Amino acid sequence: MSCAIVINKMSGNSSCLDETKLLQTFCHTPTQTFVLDGTTDLPNVQKFNQIVVCGGDGTLNFALNHAKQDAEIFYLPFGTFNEKASCAKVGQQQIADVGVVNGRRFSYVFATGVFAKLGYAPAVSTKKRLKRLAYAKHVFAEYKVHRIEGTAQIGNKTVHGPFCLVMALDSHQCFGFKFNKCHQPNDGQLSFLLIKSPRCGGFLGKVQMFFPLFRAFFVGFSKPYFGKNLVFCNASRAQICLQNAVEGTLDGEKVSICSPLNFSVQKRAKPITVFSVKHARKICGKR
Repeated sequence: MSCAIVINKMSGNSSCLDETKLLQTFCHTPTQTFVLDGTTDLPNVQKFNQIVVCGGDGTLNFALNHAKQDAEIFYLPFGTFNEKASCAKVGQQQIADVGVVNGRRFSYVFATGVFAKLGYAPAVSTKKRLKRLAYAKHVFAEYKVHRIEGTAQIGNKTVHGPFCLVMALDSHQCFGFKFNKCHQPNDGQLSFLLIKSPRCGGFLGKVQMFFPLFRAFFVGFSKPYFGKNLVFCNASRAQICLQNAVEGTLDGEKVSICSPLNFSVQKRAKPITVFSVKHARKICGKR
C-alpha cells in the first residue's frame, strides 16, 4: 500500500501542524509528502491507495476529486472554519456519502448567490493572521441582491426563481451556522436551500432579503419548509436549470458551473475518516 500526505501550507491553521508528529503517526507504509504553498502545481495522487489530508475543507475537496475512488482518505482539519470536521464532535467519524454536482464532488456544500464568495474572498495571509475574523470584512461587501434566473426540480417539487441563494448541503452547518437540524450523516441525501430574490434591488432589496436569510441561518430547520420566498428540503437527486453559467463555491473553493446543475449523492467505496479539530490537534498539533 502506498500513502500520500498532502499538507496545505495556505490553510488558515497550518502553523499549528507538527509535521514530525504527523509523519510518525502515518508513515507506516511507503509514503510521499506533498506540500501545497501556492508555488507548485497540484500533485497527482491517483496512484496512491491512502491519502492523508492536512488543511481545510478545500484541501479535502482536492482529494475527493483527484484521488481514486477506492483510496482511503484521512482528513485532519487545519483550516479556518473546518466545516466538515464539525460532524466529528469527538475523535473521528466515518463519512461514506459525498455530494456531486455535474461530476464534481463536494464534502459539505455547493452554493451560488449571496455570500457564496465568502469561502474564497479572504487572502491567504489575512486568514493566517486573523483566522475567522478575516471573513468579517467581506460580509457587507457580499451582502447584495443576486438574481439567478432558473427553475429547480428537487424530488417531486418544482421551484421557480429568480433566486438570490442556491445551496446544496451535506452537513449540519455552513458559514459557521448550525442551521441544518435535519442532517443525518450517510443517509444518501442532500439538503437544498433556495431563497428567492426580492423584487427590489439596492437598499430596499437588501432589507427584504434579510428576513428569509435570518429565518434560514439563525432559526434553522428541523423539517422541510416550503414558504413563499424560502424552500428547504432533502432529496437524493435534483436538477436546477439556470439561464446562465454561475460562479459559486464548492467546499470553499471557487468554481464556475454551466447549467443544468445535476445533483446526486455518491457512496464511496471506502469511507473518509474525518478527525475532529480537537483530535487532530492532539495527535498532530504543536503543543
